[in-house]
Amino acid sequence: MPFLDKENPLFKLAYDGNLSEVRRIIQNDPSLISIKTQEDGETLVITAARKGHLELVQWLIIEGNASLTEKDNYGCSILLHASESGQIEVMKWLLDSGKATLTEKDDHGFSALLIAAEYGRIEVMKWLLDSGKALLEEKDNHGYSALLIAAAYGQIEVMKWLLDAGKASLVEKNNYGSSALLIAAANGQIEVMTWLLDSGKASLFEKNNYGCSALLIAATNGQIKVMKWLLDSGKASLVEKSNNGSSALLIAAASGQIKVMTWLLDSGKASLVEKSNYGSSALLIAAANGQIEVMKWLLDSGKASLVEKDNYESSALLIAAAYGRIEVMKWLLDSGRASLAEKDNYGHSALLVAAANGQIEVMKWLLDSGKASFAEKDNNGHSALHLAVYYKNIDVVTYILENHMISYKFLLESIELSVDEKITDLLLNYQLSIERLIKEEGKIKIDDEFICPITFQFIIDPILAPDGKIYEKKVIEQWLEKNPISPITSKPMTLLQLVPNLFVNRLLKEKLDEIDSFLARRFALMNSLRISHSAAGFFAEGGGSVVSPALQLTNGPTL
Repeated sequence: MPFLDKENPLFKLAYDGNLSEVRRIIQNDPSLISIKTQEDGETLVITAARKGHLELVQWLIIEGNASLTEKDNYGCSILLHASESGQIEVMKWLLDSGKATLTEKDDHGFSALLIAAEYGRIEVMKWLLDSGKALLEEKDNHGYSALLIAAAYGQIEVMKWLLDAGKASLVEKNNYGSSALLIAAANGQIEVMTWLLDSGKASLFEKNNYGCSALLIAATNGQIKVMKWLLDSGKASLVEKSNNGSSALLIAAASGQIKVMTWLLDSGKASLVEKSNYGSSALLIAAANGQIEVMKWLLDSGKASLVEKDNYESSALLIAAAYGRIEVMKWLLDSGRASLAEKDNYGHSALLVAAANGQIEVMKWLLDSGKASFAEKDNNGHSALHLAVYYKNIDVVTYILENHMISYKFLLESIELSVDEKITDLLLNYQLSIERLIKEEGKIKIDDEFICPITFQFIIDPILAPDGKIYEKKVIEQWLEKNPISPITSKPMTLLQLVPNLFVNRLLKEKLDEIDSFLARRFALMNSLRISHSAAGFFAEGGGSVVSPALQLTNGPTL
């Protein structure tokens, strides 16, 4: 499909509605009917529709066979362009002749009605609504109604008409809980805000789903003029915070708004000691949201330090790992600003934090680049598998099982730890695969004394009972709390009669080491052959967050 500059003579002819010349050129070279402008992908028929040249539109479609499905680079059809330009006659013909339908929307989900609201085309809106061709319930992909779109684009007259005619209500909000006032603040529409507030149609107490007020939303979107107006007129205060305790400064850091941060700090309106409810500073929030430029600015200017940590002792590196910000991690490590030895209060390394938060790509990068090892454990002895199981991250569990050799002990502990049915089934199938492999190889013997008489599972933490049997410690303790008798002999038995057995402990450890050595050899062999290590392939089988939550601040896209 040829692309031409908008200044091309053929487009100028379509713009002017010169039917005879356009017809002559197209008839001479029919392929020109499909040309588009280089900058925005506009076709000849779209140009004609925008300018209201109905006869030319009709000829291009009927005689010239112009495509009705063609849209510009923004997903706008012929009908939507006609609505944008207020060309009701073109719209009537397109709809009445079946050449267009009111279900058409652009890439943002804008219908003909919503586009008319954006461009202040009240007559188009009246015609669409009065003729029943459109509904006031129409919303775009993010839940913006006609009223909210008008607020975003400063179309006060559209707003007045909708409200006065009872066609809209100021209780309307988008998918993020933002009202007309908040949307106006996000888009720098001070006149809309003034009208809403002065007429009593809105209140400065309004907040979105994240607890962000007009001031905070203005900070998110870099609207310094709105912030100044709100603060200078006493309509807002810098003590305002979001649901997670983020101030205007912290929200600006999350959104990469360095100019807002500079203005707040230079004017003394904010301080770098500000933190969220979770103890996150501007630097840490920037790390969570992938705002490297904000981090560089804070560090290079001496406004922040990499010793900063949140309430959980999570550093910028660990927070970046929790939120999948690999680029932040690379920059911190490559520049020597962070170390992979960093851990939080619980002993979680970057790998463990990534596993707990379902960040598979971070895990792959750390492991494939040799920056981390599956041998890493936290203060409680929990590995990446344990944490993925505990936090119900089935995708991480699947990734680990399919790509890495897992300690048999870790597997058994993870089965006991799991409270998710799908994850438990996945782990049990994997265990079955291992045990079948061990049995088929016939090189490792698992004696009955290593199997708990209650669970029939391999014992991890052995304890000797007076009935002469060795049990899984936690299991027999739970049994005796409810039934103070031996599960084997039914004779009286108490918790005080249970005693550790160091000899059995040693034997169990040796057996687990033997199993792991065998599995490691098998894994290495399959790895060298480049064969899948999944439970089905490797074994020839037949059949929440650790670091500060709510660091990311999303108020929805600005129109």
